[in-house]
Amino acid sequence: RTATVSADGTVSDAALLDARTCDCCPTATVATPSGLVVAYRDRTEAEVRDIAVVRLVDGAWTEPTVPHADAWTIDACPVNGPALAASGDRVALAWYTGAEPSRVQLTLSADGGATWDAPVRLDDGVPLGRVGVALLEGGDAVVSWLEMVGETAELRLRHVATDGTPGDTQTVATLDAGRASGVPHVVALGDRALVAWTDAGAGTVRTAVVQP
Repeated sequence: RTATVSADGTVSDAALLDARTCDCCPTATVATPSGLVVAYRDRTEAEVRDIAVVRLVDGAWTEPTVPHADAWTIDACPVNGPALAASGDRVALAWYTGAEPSRVQLTLSADGGATWDAPVRLDDGVPLGRVGVALLEGGDAVVSWLEMVGETAELRLRHVATDGTPGDTQTVATLDAGRASGVPHVVALGDRALVAWTDAGAGTVRTAVVQP
């Protein structure tokens, strides 16, 4: 569901976007000149849980669409939602799927989420997911995710050029692989990326600035 909250706290424009979604996966929203874009993990009657998108176009919400179907069928919520970033009408959508093979993917849109490029796989073979994405000032994307290494997880970044070509993986930190580590976040700082994550062992949040 969605609603608008004004500066004085008035709630309006309440709307139902999708009547059946994954219960625990976080959602993502960005604003573009063409309208709002919302991404979330959908859930069919057959328990297929792929990422869907709805857009606010000319004051009305579109029907949900699946940019790229993974056909991930799971009888539980994976607590692994998508991430969005936007710069003008350029939109980046990153997500994890447990459909074989498990993978972290990125797709780009040049028209405010109306159409999407072919997805690019970014993980290193054993992804845990929990993705983040940012668009740098030149239009390139940076995607963060957790990759399993033995019994722990590594927070990794990968730079993706405007044409969809991925760069090398960068490891930012080693994390506890459990839910206490939460979902790291990445935002753009010009041509650099600011990454924030939970250090569960120390009970604090840590940050790093990375040159992709």
